[in-house]
Amino acid sequence: MKKTVIFDFDDTLLDSGRPFVDTTKQAAQLSGIRVPEEKEIMDYGKNWDDFIAKTWPGINATNFKKIYHDLAVKVVYKTVPGANGALEALQEDYNMYILTLRDREFLQLRIDQSGLRSDLIKRIFTIEDVKHTKPDPRTFDELFQDMKNGDDKEINRNHVISIGDRLDDFYAAQSARINFAAVLSGYSTKDQFKQAGLSTDKMLSSVAQVPKYLEEIGF
Repeated sequence: MKKTVIFDFDDTLLDSGRPFVDTTKQAAQLSGIRVPEEKEIMDYGKNWDDFIAKTWPGINATNFKKIYHDLAVKVVYKTVPGANGALEALQEDYNMYILTLRDREFLQLRIDQSGLRSDLIKRIFTIEDVKHTKPDPRTFDELFQDMKNGDDKEINRNHVISIGDRLDDFYAAQSARINFAAVLSGYSTKDQFKQAGLSTDKMLSSVAQVPKYLEEIGF
């Protein structure tokens, strides 16, 4: 039976940090509201609505979202180098999923722009598909149900690994009792992961290292 690899999307498979920060700052400036610092933007919370409410209490969120949307659709995103190669290397031996806070509209746009090999992914779970978001371990509930494929038996969590770039990815996987490996291509740093309790042998420079890592640990 194939084991399962669950990928985060942004800054794990898609190089999105810098364009996201720049677009958010530009949208704030055009909206006439305070331009947040980069750290505020990258530490956006549970979801986009949560970030807006926390960063600009009481603003017209609809107006800001429209300005952001009109800017964001014009920005072209690229995959993290080696992402497609990693997916291609894993496709024969693993079931692969993506679990992301993105909505379906922007997810599909970024996949189309970047050329990410989403055809190799068994299923993608977006913000519309889950009831809970990372770091809540229940964020995996709908994905685990898909893995069961109608079977009532409990899945073997030792045969599941999550790959992500943020502490929230780690906390969610840890609480859900599944394996985890961090990629250092995103916001959270090696020191932050280490302080959170993740051993350095489970930290990879990028998703390109995932196939070799899984082979080395016998997963």
